[in-house]
Amino acid sequence: MPHRRLLLALSLLALGACGSTIPPATRPIRTVGWSPAQARRSDRLLVLLPGRLSPPEEFRSEGLEAELARTLGPVDQVAVDAHVGYYLSGAFVETLAEDVLVPARKAGFRDVWIVGASLGGSGALATLKKRPDLVDGLVLLAPYLGSEEVVERVKRFGREILSAPPPSDPKERFFEELWAWLLTPDGARAPIAVGYGRSDRFVASHRFLSTLLPPDRVVEVDGGHDWSAWRRAIAELLRRGIGPLRR
Repeated sequence: MPHRRLLLALSLLALGACGSTIPPATRPIRTVGWSPAQARRSDRLLVLLPGRLSPPEEFRSEGLEAELARTLGPVDQVAVDAHVGYYLSGAFVETLAEDVLVPARKAGFRDVWIVGASLGGSGALATLKKRPDLVDGLVLLAPYLGSEEVVERVKRFGREILSAPPPSDPKERFFEELWAWLLTPDGARAPIAVGYGRSDRFVASHRFLSTLLPPDRVVEVDGGHDWSAWRRAIAELLRRGIGPLRR
């Protein structure tokens, strides 16, 4: 089942989380910013998904919220505490949909974009794949899309990856399913933009993803897998009129 494969895919990530205890997947999911109890200020909502070890507050402390607001003008933002526990629970997409995205639609938001950093980029793609009715587009900042083996297998087998012999590590199948979906043409799919650092340790997967997107939706900047690179990337995407700025 997809949820079980997602759990397996993230188990090693969880074990590497500095030996800390994985927090529980409580409901409703904790958010910072707009909430269903508040009146909206605009017709656009940005849903911010952090990386594996980042709290949602980092979108604010690292300046991404300010960059988005400065460029976009009136816009609502909500950073989501989508930590590893939600992914491991097997209910990440359902939780995000029920606690954030469905209430956003009911509140009258016309444009709902997800901005996902690192693991949050994986979550953003999984959400668009499963609930395209709730998402108008994605901005991915150095999304984690599996190991080097996954990328090489996807390059070799393409859309037939799911019919190929299984990967040596079964937990990678979840990411191969994401790639198979990305490789399948779909003219109705919501737009996806990606930004990343050219020294990022996952740059091979980012560059391969870039071949599947229109060139103007791809930004490669100096830097690695860190906030400074992501700030530069999202500033350039917004300067070009990509993502939620495009009406």
